[in-house]
Parts: sequence; C-alpha cells; structure tokens
Amino acid sequence: MKPYIKKTVLSLALVFSFIVQILSFSACSSKNETVLEYKGYTIDKETYAYWFDVLEEYYTSYYSDIKDTPEFWNKEYADGESYGEYMNKTIKNQISCYLISQHLFDEYKLKLTDDKIAEIDETINSQIEYYGSKAAFNKELEQYGINVGKLRKIYMMEEKFITVKTYLYDTKTGIEKPTEEDKKEYYQNNYARINYLMVLRNKEYAYDESGKHITDANGFYTYVDLTDEQKKEKTEYANKVLEEVKNGADIKKYIKKDNPDSVQENGYYVTADDYVIHTADIINATFEMEIGSTILVSNEDAYFILQRYELIPGAFNLSAEKANFHYFETYVAADKFNKKFEELMKEVVKQPYADTLSVINN
Repeated sequence: MKPYIKKTVLSLALVFSFIVQILSFSACSSKNETVLEYKGYTIDKETYAYWFDVLEEYYTSYYSDIKDTPEFWNKEYADGESYGEYMNKTIKNQISCYLISQHLFDEYKLKLTDDKIAEIDETINSQIEYYGSKAAFNKELEQYGINVGKLRKIYMMEEKFITVKTYLYDTKTGIEKPTEEDKKEYYQNNYARINYLMVLRNKEYAYDESGKHITDANGFYTYVDLTDEQKKEKTEYANKVLEEVKNGADIKKYIKKDNPDSVQENGYYVTADDYVIHTADIINATFEMEIGSTILVSNEDAYFILQRYELIPGAFNLSAEKANFHYFETYVAADKFNKKFEELMKEVVKQPYADTLSVINN
C-alpha cells in the first residue's frame, strides 16, 4: 500500500490544463539539500523526489490512456514536444506552484482550521494502524527518503495550497474570483458551439416491443451486435446524411430521429477540456474545423456528422444553456490561477537536481 495520496481536483475534466493535486513543500534545513526556492521557502531533495515519483504514478494509474513505457513517453504530444517532456514539465510546474502557495499562505495570513489539522492527523494515524506501528510505517517511507513527520508536513502543505486556491479563486468568495469580463474573454477564446449526429457502426441500441431502451441491472442501455451487411448500411447512411447536411438539410432532423435523447436546440458548447462529456475525436475535430463547416468524424465505435456554428454572445449566462456550462466558472477560475502562477514561477530558483528527474527514465 502506497502512502495515501490526497486528491484536490477542482474538476475531473481539467486533466493537465489546471495545476491542482498533490504536491510538496518542506522547511529549509541544513540537513537537506534544497532543490527549489521561492522568497525564502524551499523544497528539499527528498521531498521533491518523493512527489515526482508519486505524481508520475498518480497520472499513469489514474488516466488509462497514459502508458508508463519508453515508447509512450517518447511519442509526440504536440508541436514537437513528446509526452514525456510534457509530463515532466507538468509535474515540475505543479511542484513549483505548490511551493509558491506556501509563501502566499503566509502573506495572506491564512490559517488551517483545527478540524483540518485533526483530519490530517487522522489520515496519518490510519496509515500507522494499517502498517501495524509507527516504526513499520516509517520503514515503508524510507524508500522515498521521508518519514512520518515529513509526510505530515507534506499533508499540511497540501491543505495550505487548497486554502490559498480557495481564498483566491473560489467562484463565490475568492478575492480574485472571475469577473464578468473574465468570463466573456474566456468564453470567446476557449469555447465552440457544435451539433452532431452519432451513427453507431458495429452495434445498435436494444429496444423492447414498445420502442423503449432495454437497460441492464445498472440502468445502462444495452446493445445488439450488427451483421456485416448492417455495418455496411451504417457506413452508407452516415455518408448519405453527411452529403445531405452539406447541401442544406437540417442536422437536427436526423438527430431527432436517430439520437432523440441528444437533441439540443442550439447545439453543444464545448471546450478542449470536455473529453469526459464528448469523445476526444469530437473535441479534437471541433477546434480544427471552420465555423459553418460540416465534417464526418469516426472512431472504431461510431461515425459523427459534426457541424460548427458561431458562438451565441453571453450564452454562459442563459438559463436555457445551463447544462452546457456546468464547469464554466471553474474553468475560468483555473485559467486565472494558471496565468497568475505562470508569472510567479519566473521567480522560482531551481537547482540542477530538478532537471535530473524524468518520467522517461524514472
């Protein structure tokens, strides 16, 4: 059992774009070598290495599309940067941002509540109980170069990070919470409005005699496999609809007929973070296509006839569009956080050891 990793995710849709999660800080000490320094606050070598290892394991286990292999890490992520290079940068930036938050916690004169400190101690005690004794738990932590006392400091710093984040960017009470102007700018720069028809290519929804979906014990729709001839018909149908829509047919007519549970009067409003709601294929295609165009996107499961439209001004404030903007203010707050900390990171002093750690050879 690895020591408990506390998750501080603001939104699961934010994957790498928002600097959140479990990071570390330790007080300066003559015994430990400093790796990062920011205005008198430091992270030592043992803590830095511990968190680099834990964060790498977190990402590779939490996100199923990440494979901890040299082949994966060396693949191109974007713009000539490999997945390994991008992950290294992401982890190291996170650690720097956590360090900065320790200074801000003191600068803003913030305090951890007694309940929060008690919760941290309860977490530590539960792990000691799991290993049978404090000595046994310390033995487990030795492989990371830390002990129970340092682990407690790490948990304390996590909570300080959360406290700073909340103090600054809570969408209701934060002193730098998103303004209306922030929202307008973020909406214009990061959202697209689309609509699409989904045509399943290898299976079809199962229906009962009354035409209702057949569900399993968990309430999920069930499917029936298609024959080769039916698969061919699906391909032909998708291409037929594509041409008809390109020639002026209203895509909503097909959506109402074939995807009646997905009818959106004004379409969907999506960002690059919406992989959880829509497939990666749709999101990637959306931001590559021109406004007003219609394209066919496919993966191994389905065809998607996709259209992109002009944004409706201020749609994020419309009650009729509320479902499309569930995480909107969280996204805007995350963007403000990133911009602020990117600027502050320029003052972080880094020692050479930080560059020796890499997911590629870790």
